[in-house]
Amino acid sequence: MRLRAASLDRVLGDGFLDTLREIAKTKVDLVCFTGDVADWGLPEDYAQATPRILAILDAVGVPRERLFVVPGNHDVNRNSEPGAWQEMRKLAKANPNGLSDWMGA
Repeated sequence: MRLRAASLDRVLGDGFLDTLREIAKTKVDLVCFTGDVADWGLPEDYAQATPRILAILDAVGVPRERLFVVPGNHDVNRNSEPGAWQEMRKLAKANPNGLSDWMGA
């Protein structure tokens, strides 16, 4: 995981935060993070991501209460309840639209 974190710093380092500060010169009301905060959905992934997310909030001047996170596929620990995941995959293969409708309900 440390290699991934180093890679993120290269890609989303100070330049990224500088860009966010520039954007924040207009008013930013909230931050919506649309998935993949974590790598494997493990607690240590979130511990590692927390400082980065707090830096993003600080850069745009948005309090934690105005952070909205939509989980992505990497945000879920799939080793938890493997039987349920296997069943979901079977359902998705058998009836993709039905599964999508069920998840959207």
